[in-house]
Amino acid sequence: MLAKHIQKGDTIGVIAQSEPITKDCEEEIKQAVEYMKNQGVKIKFAKYVHENPTRIWRNSKA
Repeated sequence: MLAKHIQKGDTIGVIAQSEPITKDCEEEIKQAVEYMKNQGVKIKFAKYVHENPTRIWRNSKA
């Protein structure tokens, strides 16, 4: 099964990243989002994508 190609008006949802978003990569992310918007694609980030995962992990109850 193949997914359909992304088309203008579609929304890409970012629910999790493989690594924390650092200050160093914020500009790259902004550029990528701007590029996708210019292509007519919407980007939606999940509520906690920009949170520090170590802080969340420390606050969780094991």
